[in-house]
Amino acid sequence: PIELSARVVSHGGKIRILTICRDITERRRTAQELLKSKTRYQRLHESMRDGFAAVSMQGKITESNTVFQEMTGYSRKELQKLKYEDITPKKWHSIEKNILETEVFTKGYSAVYEKEYLCKNGAILPVELRTCLIRDEKGAAKGMWAIIRDISERKKIEEKLKTAHDQLEQRVQERTAQLKESEAKYKRLYETSADAIMMFSWDAGFISGNPSCVKLFDCKDESEFIS
Repeated sequence: PIELSARVVSHGGKIRILTICRDITERRRTAQELLKSKTRYQRLHESMRDGFAAVSMQGKITESNTVFQEMTGYSRKELQKLKYEDITPKKWHSIEKNILETEVFTKGYSAVYEKEYLCKNGAILPVELRTCLIRDEKGAAKGMWAIIRDISERKKIEEKLKTAHDQLEQRVQERTAQLKESEAKYKRLYETSADAIMMFSWDAGFISGNPSCVKLFDCKDESEFIS
């Protein structure tokens, strides 16, 4: 493949056409490779099961995939008019700012962390994400990207488990109280019964006796009765 450029020139009273030919084989190959790379990237970008979003250093959303758009309810063009803080509830602003300053801007990436998004319909969506820094050829920070996962179903399960745990704890406390009450009633009965009540073990002999038992056997106390 070649690239032509031509212009009309006048020489010796004659009109001539000057043509320059340039071999563009390498440029065409480079362009094709870039197109293939972009196509592969776009295919990966759209086939991800998690959301993807990229922002500038000023926080403006520059790129997003279909999953992220469906998560938030915004179209690609609508998201590009927003900053990530616009779709993040205010209670998360200072938390996320600290994560960016202490992790992303220092290490180049964050640990996986949780936050929420404010969707277009007003719903609050719990997510977990990891944010990474984008650098240019000179190593200067030029933006950030994140992989975002919807954890709303996980949160529902966690809430159900917490509710079940709290209910079980409540039943255990109620049962414990009932057992203590029964034990107290038994102790009162044991202590006040007019009948002699004793406990006997084949190995150890007498192991307890109530006041009526102690009196019946003319002992000064329970220990004397047991002995």
